[in-house]
Order: sequence, then C-alpha cells, then structure tokens
Amino acid sequence: MGVVEFSETFSSPVPAPKLFKGWFIDSHTLLPKIAPDHVKSVVVEGSGGPGSIYHITFGDVVPIKFVKFKVDVLDESTMTYADTVVEGGELSEKILKVTHEVKFETSPEGGCSATSVVKFDIKEGSTLSEDEVKDGKEGAFGLLKAVEAYLLAN
Repeated sequence: MGVVEFSETFSSPVPAPKLFKGWFIDSHTLLPKIAPDHVKSVVVEGSGGPGSIYHITFGDVVPIKFVKFKVDVLDESTMTYADTVVEGGELSEKILKVTHEVKFETSPEGGCSATSVVKFDIKEGSTLSEDEVKDGKEGAFGLLKAVEAYLLAN
C-alpha cells in the first residue's frame, strides 16, 4: 500500500464565505443544476454537516459513475472542510481511501484563496498514474469553476 498526496492552492474573485457555502453547503443542489453533464444527482444522508454521507451520481462525461463520501469537518466560522471517500465505484478497485481537506481564507482584494490537500491510500499492488491524478484534479477544479461562475452571476 502506498500514499499519493497532492496539495493545490487557488484563488477566486468570489468572497470566501460565499464560495465556501456554494461549494460545500449548497453543492448538492447547485451541481446537478449548473453541471448536469457532470453531476446527475447528489443525495445527502444526514444534515449535511459532519457525519453526513453524500452519494454523487456522475454524468456520462465523467469516467467514474458514482462516489460516496463522509463529511468529517464542516466549519463555516473557520471556513475549513474535510471529507473521506467511503466508496468510489471504479475507484474502489485501486484505492482504499481518499481524504480531502480544504481551508479558505479571505484575500485582501475581496476574493479568497484556498488550499486543498488530497491523499489517496492505494491498495497493495495497485498504482495511480499521474494522468489519473491530473484528470481527477481537473474534474474537481472544473466543477469548482462552474460554482464560482454561477455565484458571480447570481
């Protein structure tokens, strides 16, 4: 078993509280509406806060069909979020667990910056290619940009 980890920092013109709310609190209603080719549906078991399970069914343009993750941290006051993938369809063939942590900060220009850390615990004898990691990052970032565009327009 090995661990593949990456960290990304990005900036946005959207104020931190608004982007945090759109991405982590309202995403279950926003994503199917603004990116239906990518996200068919999101079902939430629980209140949406820590301990809740999200089941995302992806559209045909996404190489995996679904993912389930558990919210570990959702703190609006510190704008921190963390989750753990508990089931991932085709991902489960290679990966034991995926953890994701994000911290948003207000930037002086009025928007925000965020740092995201993702760790993949890989099954014994499996590998995760750079292209697979890159595709996952690009897919998540594309959805984030869709939420950002929606929030800027509304």
